[in-house]
Amino acid sequence: MSDRDCSEPSDATVRPSVPDPNTAIRAALDVLLFAPLGLGAKIVDDAPGAVKRARQELSNARFIGKMTVDQGVAQMRRRATESATPSTETDAVVPETDPPVVTPPDESSSEPDPSDAVDADDLALPDYDQLPAIDIVAKLDNLTVEERADVERYEEANRRRRTVLGKLRQLAAE
Repeated sequence: MSDRDCSEPSDATVRPSVPDPNTAIRAALDVLLFAPLGLGAKIVDDAPGAVKRARQELSNARFIGKMTVDQGVAQMRRRATESATPSTETDAVVPETDPPVVTPPDESSSEPDPSDAVDADDLALPDYDQLPAIDIVAKLDNLTVEERADVERYEEANRRRRTVLGKLRQLAAE
């Protein structure tokens, strides 16, 4: 190695460059002026969808809240009528929680009609079995009466979710 290799920088050495003042001004202008304009345009474009989603969420929350209150009122009425009846010694022990209400199948129809059977793949909502009840409830407003009837038959025959069935009954009453 020679002395020149160690002491003097070669042409291949990268020297720091001084930024062009015009480039710095343009970058600052981009950040200060155009970024807020782009953000504003994005908000204007997304606003209708955001409002629609917020309204749907409020509708779902209102429906679930109403169902919860209705269930609570029915439970309180049932407890009030139970406490109004004379108790016997066997009624002295009352469990803290009520057992789940199980409705027996309708005795008038012993076997479901196979022609009424609806397959999950035939429903208007894709991947119905994987959807949580809240998502199904949110989409029921957009279905036709026939599609809702299919969903109701399928739900009655399979999972029997009160949230979904309650929303279907509410929509049928409207």
